[in-house]
Amino acid sequence: MHNFNAGHSLNNNWETFFPSFEESRSLYGQYFLSVDPLVHVVHRPSFDLEYSHFSFTSPHLTRNQTPFRALLLSVFFAAAVSLRASQSERLFGVRKETMVEKLKFAAETALSAANHTDFVDLQTLQALTIFLFGRCAEDIDTSHAALIEKLIHLAKLAGLHRNDEYLYLTPLEIQVRRLLWYQICSIDVHIAKNLGSQLSIRDDDFDTPLPFNINDADLNDYSATRVPRNGWTDVALTLIKFEYHLLFRQTLRQIIAVKDGTLDIKTARRLNDQHRKKIEAKYFSNSDHRPPIECYAKLASCLFAARCDVALLYRDAQVGAGLPHRNELQDAAINASLFITESAATLETAPDLGTWAWHPYFHQQYFPAIFLLMEIYRNPNLPRAERINAILDYAFGRSPGLNSREKNRDTLRLLLRKLQEDEQHQAVNYADARREPSMEAFPTTANIGFSHGESAAVPWSWQTIEDPFQMDTCSSAAHADDLMWASNDQIGSGIHQNLFESLAISQG
Repeated sequence: MHNFNAGHSLNNNWETFFPSFEESRSLYGQYFLSVDPLVHVVHRPSFDLEYSHFSFTSPHLTRNQTPFRALLLSVFFAAAVSLRASQSERLFGVRKETMVEKLKFAAETALSAANHTDFVDLQTLQALTIFLFGRCAEDIDTSHAALIEKLIHLAKLAGLHRNDEYLYLTPLEIQVRRLLWYQICSIDVHIAKNLGSQLSIRDDDFDTPLPFNINDADLNDYSATRVPRNGWTDVALTLIKFEYHLLFRQTLRQIIAVKDGTLDIKTARRLNDQHRKKIEAKYFSNSDHRPPIECYAKLASCLFAARCDVALLYRDAQVGAGLPHRNELQDAAINASLFITESAATLETAPDLGTWAWHPYFHQQYFPAIFLLMEIYRNPNLPRAERINAILDYAFGRSPGLNSREKNRDTLRLLLRKLQEDEQHQAVNYADARREPSMEAFPTTANIGFSHGESAAVPWSWQTIEDPFQMDTCSSAAHADDLMWASNDQIGSGIHQNLFESLAISQG
């Protein structure tokens, strides 16, 4: 990992870092096609204008140009990461890995130079946010955690975490600041989820309002009015992600409230379902003929909502079999988990949606797959058992031709072994988990070590996926408030204990 505080050691050799003019145009187009809808933190009209006047190779940059160079190289890096291997070889004549590594080092060096200023520049924050988002497409490790801590620190120095309505800022400046802050929050959740660590940004750390749902063309430095609109805009997919980020934070608080007895699951799920319906009404039309980007957003939206539902249901669905209504909660959790895993596979494999499938933020959903694996092994005759086994084959890269019972047993044994190895190498402290919701409550790809199933024979069809919110699953928790928690002291340890007990059945 390059040191962002290393200075300007390569500042005079930028011609070796920048792609050629033709390559730059291709990467520029790729960024706004595949990356910008997922991480919309730049105002394109302003960015286009500055790009047209920027000298790629001049070593004599002004103080204002140095951050833009970092931003541009971060844009090129993220664009390279989003390319398919065949695209890189066809367009640039080099392997994707080679191009990504070259642009990664260039972006790191440019960020190092841009960071040597006596103030926090928004373009530097944009550059680091885009760079980190691109980095998160790979396996998450502690270097990502260090980067998000650095980014959060700089963002707070710039005041992005505070309400900006009463500052003397233009609508464009307000929009960019809000987009940046919520994107940083989203990256924080993604890294914490994969590392099994605490969220770096607490609920009481910020009061920044959500960005406006408005097209870039409707904002400029001289805008006197800012009128948010409903429906699809340039920023809609990014805003949908932010909306569900807030819902996820609400769900973490609800989990603790249910444990404390101050909220019942029925009420929590009803509140979350109302939130989901408001999001859908705000961003989506009723048309059956949506462009691919809106289809992608619609499916991702339902996936996020179902993920919150599973987070609420999982703990009670795993409580001892003797408690009342357990089967109803299990059915609801299984339906939602099946929807999540099938939707994730569709986002990753459907040809029409492939433009945005490069980043795992939406389609890397291992926890629901592990939950389904445990449930189908306990009861091989579950409803939709064939669909569950098929999606497990995809999620864990298994051959579809073998006996499902044996495959599930072998996968559980591998999972248990990996978790036991992880337990031996990590001492996890859950003492404060009750007050500070932790991502450690859920198994993660980082501590399990599976890779997604690239062996799927055909893409999943999103038209055939059943919406869990149309299955009357909300009624399944009608009496969930009567349930008791299996563990009253520690959230995370209770979850891991249930997981180990479930996995142990495959050892017989």
